[in-house]
Amino acid sequence: MGNANYVFRLDDVANNMNIANFERIMKIMLKYNIKPIIGVIPCNQDPRLAAYGKDSRIENDVFWLLLRKLQKENEWTIALHGYNHVYCSQDSGILKIHNRSEFAGLSEAEQHKKISEGKRILEEKGLQISAFMAPAHTFDKTTLKVLGRNGINTVTDGHGIYTYQQEGITLVPQIMSRPRVMPFGVYTSCLHFNTMSDRDFIRTENFIVQNRDRIISFDEAVAMTADTLPKKMINLLIRGIFKVRASLRSAHEELPLSVRCRN
Repeated sequence: MGNANYVFRLDDVANNMNIANFERIMKIMLKYNIKPIIGVIPCNQDPRLAAYGKDSRIENDVFWLLLRKLQKENEWTIALHGYNHVYCSQDSGILKIHNRSEFAGLSEAEQHKKISEGKRILEEKGLQISAFMAPAHTFDKTTLKVLGRNGINTVTDGHGIYTYQQEGITLVPQIMSRPRVMPFGVYTSCLHFNTMSDRDFIRTENFIVQNRDRIISFDEAVAMTADTLPKKMINLLIRGIFKVRASLRSAHEELPLSVRCRN
């Protein structure tokens, strides 16, 4: 089955999410005592995401109570998933995955305003925040600098198969959209639960059943830094491959006409 370790990450958590799908993936995680990292949007203004919960919106107080419980009682990691999830620029940032970003390309002052305000909102709701999850996987060196200034020291993103440091921030790589067995390394599976199908849920649970002993928490993954020369070389090689691949893909990606900043 290999000696790799696996982390689960849930994107786009907000009070206007697809609550039925969230409850379904939550039950799977709780059933097997999986401790995922979840990206919470403090002030969601993305109309596409808001539409997921139009028929089953959870009450605001109930939503925040649920998140507090998942963090405090079940040890789920809560990541700041941007501020409003609205794209402001066509900058593809460090990872060169998408030509759209809520952060990359913005000034330090603009990024600080978003990150500090987003963190303030989540902390006022009783959540502890030390991790960041960038919408569209796009952030730049300024983002990392601002995160450090705001006491956020880890990012769930990056190219590689071992945790690494950049600009004083710890990055836990995320290169998979769905879980699959690998021979070695640390792999974060990015689950967009709002749009998961029945087949996706079944496939995810089957993977968990078959690989439960190799599934770790985000905090455990943070500690698995590439601390030997072979691991560092593998990381550099993979980062180079993904950078070229992502650059070629993003060069042909058009930015949605609806992209704009909202403050």
